Amino acid sequence: MVSVAGWLPFVRASAAGWIPVARHPIEQSESISGSGQRTGSEERVRLNVSGQRFEAFSRTLARFPDTLLGSDERDYFYDEARDEYFFDRNPAIFRRVLSYYRSGRLHYPRDECVAEFNEELAFFGIRAADALPECCAVSTMLHYTSILNLTKPRPHKAHIVGGRQI
Repeated sequence: MVSVAGWLPFVRASAAGWIPVARHPIEQSESISGSGQRTGSEERVRLNVSGQRFEAFSRTLARFPDTLLGSDERDYFYDEARDEYFFDRNPAIFRRVLSYYRSGRLHYPRDECVAEFNEELAFFGIRAADALPECCAVSTMLHYTSILNLTKPRPHKAHIVGGRQI
């Protein structure tokens, strides 16, 4: 039987995104253009969202060609001087948007406003109904139900004092 101490470092490494599978060092890639031009072994795209910089492989974004980042529409936001795409959007929510491009699933953050999150999705052309996993679909439905319950008019309770309704 294999002890936990033997495989635990590999579990931790894979959780962090690092898996030592190569026996030989990986070759260093050349510099990569933000516009997605091939300058190394892989195309990367630099995205600047309100000052926070993100990078993604162009093939990752191309997985969803009907969205803003997956189509040629993103060229409208290209800043040639900085060799990156600039979006004046919420960077905290953009992390979730970029995660959608990578995984194909869209998780609603519990600490963000649902309406603001939906607005960001609409800007990037992402339909939540196509990518929302069950865990988030249920919690979102409960959230909207609680909002609807708060905004429903409540029946007025009659108070009776001394035999009279007031």
